[in-house]
Amino acid sequence: MDESLLRPTIPADSAPAGADGGTNGKVRRPWNPDSLAYPAVFGGALAATVLGLVNSRRLGLGARAMIAIAGIGALAIAGRVLAFAFLDLTGHSLGALSGVAVWGVTLLVQKPAYRAFLYRQQEPASLLGPGLVAAIVCGLVEGALTITVLLGWWP
Repeated sequence: MDESLLRPTIPADSAPAGADGGTNGKVRRPWNPDSLAYPAVFGGALAATVLGLVNSRRLGLGARAMIAIAGIGALAIAGRVLAFAFLDLTGHSLGALSGVAVWGVTLLVQKPAYRAFLYRQQEPASLLGPGLVAAIVCGLVEGALTITVLLGWWP
């Protein structure tokens, strides 16, 4: 009798995470999906989407995972801009809330692949530099987009 409880859930011959081909064939280690929460809160939905897509590539996830992250990212950014424009909702909390929504979907999609990565006893890459840059740059871009809509420059 085949007992599924005793069978490993991660096959030993599965492709290693981080096999994205990198530059010059260099394998890039993924970031911990839990750590993506900080850029998501401080940088908003755009930062969470960009980092989530890059991390999906590093984890070797397929197109469905990337479409899910990009889709929720687009919805969160559009929702924030529309809420800011039509409901007069201001403040950083709206950006943080939209970023956390993207992070939640990213976490749901990436957690199994990240566990497989950890199963191979590998260390994740540091998110400190990329997360800080993404939070600042994407936060400014998302803020500029929101202010553009508020001032009526949107066609």
